[in-house]
Amino acid sequence: MSQQQQQHANGRMPGGGGGGKKLRVNIRTFNWLIDSWRMNPNGVGATNAELLLLRLEEIHEREQSMNGNKAFEPDVRIFTKVINAMARSDSPGAAQRSEQMLRRMQNLYESGRNKAAKPNALTYTAVIEGYANSRLGEVAANRANDLFTELEDLYYSTRDPDLRPLQRTYHELILAWSRSGVEGAADHTEEILYHMEEQYDIDLIKMEGAKPVAANYNAVIDAHAKSGAKGATEKAERILNRMESRSKEFGDDPDVRPNVRTYNSLLNAYAKSGEQDSPYKAEEILTHMVKLYESTGNHEVQPDVTSFSTVINAWARSHNFGKAEHALKILEQMVDLYSAGENVNAQPNVIIFNSVMNACAFTIGSEYEQGRALEIAHSMFKSLESSHYMNPDDITYGTYLKVCANQVVDDNFRDSLTAAIFKKCVRDGQVGDLVMQQMQNAASRDLYIELFGSDQPLTPEEIPDHWKCNVREKTTLE
Repeated sequence: MSQQQQQHANGRMPGGGGGGKKLRVNIRTFNWLIDSWRMNPNGVGATNAELLLLRLEEIHEREQSMNGNKAFEPDVRIFTKVINAMARSDSPGAAQRSEQMLRRMQNLYESGRNKAAKPNALTYTAVIEGYANSRLGEVAANRANDLFTELEDLYYSTRDPDLRPLQRTYHELILAWSRSGVEGAADHTEEILYHMEEQYDIDLIKMEGAKPVAANYNAVIDAHAKSGAKGATEKAERILNRMESRSKEFGDDPDVRPNVRTYNSLLNAYAKSGEQDSPYKAEEILTHMVKLYESTGNHEVQPDVTSFSTVINAWARSHNFGKAEHALKILEQMVDLYSAGENVNAQPNVIIFNSVMNACAFTIGSEYEQGRALEIAHSMFKSLESSHYMNPDDITYGTYLKVCANQVVDDNFRDSLTAAIFKKCVRDGQVGDLVMQQMQNAASRDLYIELFGSDQPLTPEEIPDHWKCNVREKTTLE
């Protein structure tokens, strides 16, 4: 924190002493300072925003008692900005503090001490966001739900447009349930979405600010994708179909029309489902995206790197025969589209190549299929080595070693290949945790002792620095 920011947080303005010019302070000064702290994602930003508000209230009370001046009276916008800072901070208890601030605003307004502090829909939304970000699980989801119900009841009892729930209010409530980890939470997000549609359909004009848009539908699809519940893929696809239907109903409305994020969320649902036909379904969706873009020219549905990598992961996680061949086919399609200039968003990266290698590592089947998986993994490695913009990383090496451990039957050949891979890995400074983990599986005891001087695993501290100098982060293979 800079000295100037600390002075601001403590309510002291620089330039007020030492014979220099005094800084003219008004409520706009506090507004600006609170805004700047609001953008700080950690607890310090929220704490200092709250300190500034307290200082502003002190000045307001002094000015009002001395001369009836209300120029420093904090209004709903300032209070809501402080709540925003709390909602987005990572400090423990931030969500509860934001709700306490809401109650304080209500008390100030209802007691007549500060009519400008009357909470509005944005205020409630900020508090709900705080609970959505809080990682408090079921507690957060229930508190968010109660706050939303309170806001909705206030709106329908007063018809005050400032209290009408907003599109973002519904969205944060969906996120609170989606992140809760509660059984059936995804179904609850779907109920919220349907309620949102119903309220909007009743009065399109008044509820324009709460119009369901693609982001809301995507969040519900995402919730189903992450739930792992039985039938999650069918439910996610049902939401996609609903989007397409509503978009047509409202004259091909672009706000509701599925986009690449929608399809990627659905692809993720299939990748995580574990159902036997999931990779085939994921591949069908990818093909649909490609054809949809070719027929409409709509860049919002054009597959991106995430689309292709998710389908490859769907194959890698499956128990189907031929997974390595299928994963390779998806990569080749991606390379062709990018190389031809038909899809600039499909530039392959090292993660994609590693995903194909992962499919090779977990390939099952005949000796031929195992040998083919080894060939594909080797071609992925050589492609990365010869690339002008990619290089093998620690995950590449670790995954290649996993391929050796799983797919090479001959002990001597496996040791020979394992040693060659490891020596290259050392030269590249890519000996990370995954590499050391897979060396225990791929290398024979004799080779392990030859390379490390012991049959015991090396601790991270024992690994020479030059072996690991280019490792970016610690990762384990799924």
